[in-house]
Order: sequence, then C-alpha cells, then structure tokens
Amino acid sequence: MILQNILFDYNKARLRGNSELELDKLRDFLLENPKIRILVSGHTDAVGDQGYNLRLSRARAEAVVNYLVSKGVSSNRLKAVGFGQTKPIARNINKDGSDNPLGRQLNRRIEISTLDGDSSLIQTEELIVPEDARLRP
Repeated sequence: MILQNILFDYNKARLRGNSELELDKLRDFLLENPKIRILVSGHTDAVGDQGYNLRLSRARAEAVVNYLVSKGVSSNRLKAVGFGQTKPIARNINKDGSDNPLGRQLNRRIEISTLDGDSSLIQTEELIVPEDARLRP
C-alpha cells in the first residue's frame, strides 16, 4: 500500500481534508490486516522552540492515531511518537539565510511504518524535495 504524504499547516496539528482520504486507505488496510501494528511519526519544521516542536509533532501523530481509532482501528495497534524538528528532509532555511517555505512545509509531515513485520507493506509516496531545498546536494 502506498500513501500520499500527510502534511500539516504551520503551527497546526489538525488534519487536512486530503489527509483523511489517505488515512481512510490506511484504515482499510489495517482492518483487512488485523495483525499489523503501525508507528505514526510526527515531524515539524525548525521554526520555534525545540520543546514546543516536540509537543506539536506528537500532537500531529496523535491526530492521525485518533482519526484511525475513530474509524474502527484498535488503539493497541497504533503508536504515536513525535520527533519535533530533529529529522528534517528539506532545508528550513535557504543557503543565503532566507526562509524556505517549501522546505518547511515538507518537514511538517507524518511518516508511517510497521512496528513488526514487513516494513514494505506500507510505503509513503516519496516526497520530492527540489534541488535547492535538499539537505545534501
């Protein structure tokens, strides 16, 4: 199963409408495969206090878990963790020191993986990071 990316608005932990469509696919997959447990990892951009971003990333992961539970997935199959700004996939700031809104948006994301079993069962569509926003050229 391949999921499109679940991204968040700045300083928000509320799911966007298009995220719910993707999470419904995940819900269906989990209901069809009752032994699979997943890890929901939340991330933020680097704007703001590290402690706040850690709490915000956890709230984002919990928003996903809460949505799946509300749709019939058992909570004991889901684990939410927050990584804050510690695992960026794009530059938050351009090389010239200016803000990088696209890079920050890509960093405000959820990643889904399995807690046990084959991690290839669930894949998130690869985020395409423009060359000038990549962490490493």
